[in-house]
Amino acid sequence: MWCAAGAWVLRSPWDWAAPQPKTLSVNARILRIPRGKWNWRKSSPTRPGEILAVLKNISRRYQSEVAAEVVWKLDVSRYLLTSTHGHSAGLTNSEVRLLRELAISSDCVPHGQLMALFGDEMVDEKTIKARIEVLVSRLRVKLRALGSEPLDIRVLRGQGYQLTFALSISGH
Repeated sequence: MWCAAGAWVLRSPWDWAAPQPKTLSVNARILRIPRGKWNWRKSSPTRPGEILAVLKNISRRYQSEVAAEVVWKLDVSRYLLTSTHGHSAGLTNSEVRLLRELAISSDCVPHGQLMALFGDEMVDEKTIKARIEVLVSRLRVKLRALGSEPLDIRVLRGQGYQLTFALSISGH
């Protein structure tokens, strides 16, 4: 409704429709996805070039984040652990095997897997668990000496152990 020369005029119902939504840029569309505001049913088609550009951008960002994370280095052939600051510590064969197993696993290394790695048929289960706990304790001491925060090897109760920092392995 509007007033023209003092008289009210009704407009057609098609004029009362909601305003058209503004067009979002590709980056705005991507930023809305994690927050749950993106509705795929109402989205407009996107040109293949835009999709390719977004995927390349995400891939580039992901690779730079991964490259920035990997700062600790484990040299298996020289039994050496190097920190982010370039400080190194010598490791025993068992410590290298434990760190390598933790670094290879993306999540938690179960107790059973570590017991198979360090176990012996002649030794009982309690002794093997104690041996693994001593190895983890010695590694934590060496990690703290290199400037790492405590509890870089986390114990997941009833499950196993997990490495909480990125570690690259060399010298296989």
